[in-house]
Amino acid sequence: IAYNANTDPSAFQLSIATLKPGVWPVYKFDMHKGQYLALCQRGGVVTVIRDGKGEDTGMFGINIHRGGENSTSSLGCQTLPRNQFDAVPDGFIDTAKKLAIKYFGKNYRSKKDYTYVLLEYKKPAVAAPDENIQS
Repeated sequence: IAYNANTDPSAFQLSIATLKPGVWPVYKFDMHKGQYLALCQRGGVVTVIRDGKGEDTGMFGINIHRGGENSTSSLGCQTLPRNQFDAVPDGFIDTAKKLAIKYFGKNYRSKKDYTYVLLEYKKPAVAAPDENIQS
């Protein structure tokens, strides 16, 4: 299963956070803003890149949650479109929960930490023509 996800904040403002690509073993199943199940940064620190300020490490609540109808609904979190996040039976959170229960049982929410890996996509560089190749 593949999902569309977003790391872009909903608005631009000085020092807004974007999660730095890396391996982050700090996520737990918990309620996002007390409203619905999401993967929340509760198990440790992450490093973010802040516009105009550089890197910053700490507990910032960089969660993985559903986005809004017309925006990412994020100030630094990782978001997925609502229809992909909430869908049953194959939405992101439903699939993540089922896998967590499969491997860790009914107490999956009390598991120490889940790891999130954020990779940075870099468009492949176009190779310059080799001047030594003759046609």
